Amino acid sequence: DAMRATAADPYLVFSAGDWWYHSHGHADLQLSICLARAGRPVLMVTSMGLGASAVTGRNGGSRRVVRKLRSMAKTLRRPEPNMAVLSPIFLPVFGAGPGARLNAWFVALQVRGALRILRMSTPHCVLANPTALEVARRTEVSDLTFYRVDDFSATDGYSRELLSGLEDRSIDLSARVLYSSPELMRRESQRHRGKGIEFTHGVDLRLFDPDLPHEEPTDMASLSHPRVAFVGNLEDASRRGQIAAVARLLPGVSIVVIGSSLHHDARLDLPNVTLIGAKSHHDVPRYLAHSDVALLIVAKTGWGSAANPIKLKEYLAMGVPVVGNDFAGCEAFTDLIRVGTSDAEVAEAIRSTLRDGGPASAAARRAGVQADGWDTKAARFRALVGDTAP
Repeated sequence: DAMRATAADPYLVFSAGDWWYHSHGHADLQLSICLARAGRPVLMVTSMGLGASAVTGRNGGSRRVVRKLRSMAKTLRRPEPNMAVLSPIFLPVFGAGPGARLNAWFVALQVRGALRILRMSTPHCVLANPTALEVARRTEVSDLTFYRVDDFSATDGYSRELLSGLEDRSIDLSARVLYSSPELMRRESQRHRGKGIEFTHGVDLRLFDPDLPHEEPTDMASLSHPRVAFVGNLEDASRRGQIAAVARLLPGVSIVVIGSSLHHDARLDLPNVTLIGAKSHHDVPRYLAHSDVALLIVAKTGWGSAANPIKLKEYLAMGVPVVGNDFAGCEAFTDLIRVGTSDAEVAEAIRSTLRDGGPASAAARRAGVQADGWDTKAARFRALVGDTAP
């Protein structure tokens, strides 16, 4: 058994995403994959969510519950060499109180059992979701890294007070805090008190490679050019509204939306908008390879203001011209992409890019992310935690 035979440092990752239904492009999932590919045994514990949501069934709450129940039914599985995924049984009760303590004890029991089965002892622990903190504290680990992949306490529909408190405790108890967003790290300088480390998102350069043969997807073949592709989930209402507004301003352009949504939005019922639906991470390059422009829309929310969009680097790696709305940190990419501060400016930036191909060449766009491969990011992370084995 590869996981049992290796003497390499083991890793326990409490993920912010769920292996079974979220995109494998998510940062903590990619980090786990690359650690496993580097010969490290990895146990990933899928997300336990952010607690009881104030989001109603009308906004997809019931479907989220069904989706999570299906995930929990998978228990412990091994989707990749050196990597196991545990979908624990849990209740969304976190923070203080007897219910939260019972939940943390029960999930920790499952995690410790999985570690024993896998013969992994005292792993490096990566906490990407603060709701798993009390589980991590009940598990014997060598050190704790809080991976700030998102500003969870700014997520709409959840308790800001609960999540902010869990984030504070996670920072206090961690040896280091990795920040995906330089802007969020700057804003929280007093909060992390010197523990913060800038750790921006990477990209799978082996997958997002324009030189590979990318067959045109059948559900895209009938769409006329020019094509503008947006990749990402549609769960944020402001994002859906911005895509619809841009589409109305570009009636002669095919707007292709690749991503999941738990609700229907009539604003997107436009003749030039095609909702492809969710696709696997491995299929995304095929859609980008047959698009003329890639659209980046960062949600105009508290959460979005601290986002460091993974899709941007995937777009650039494929060499596709990129147009987006303005977002925190976009100034670092102004030589490679175009941005607009309003829907009209985004639409005009798309028109300009369709005419001239954008402010940089395809080769320059790809070169701009060559140092950001996830394998390189994982190697840096291993060095940060003191894992110096080859």
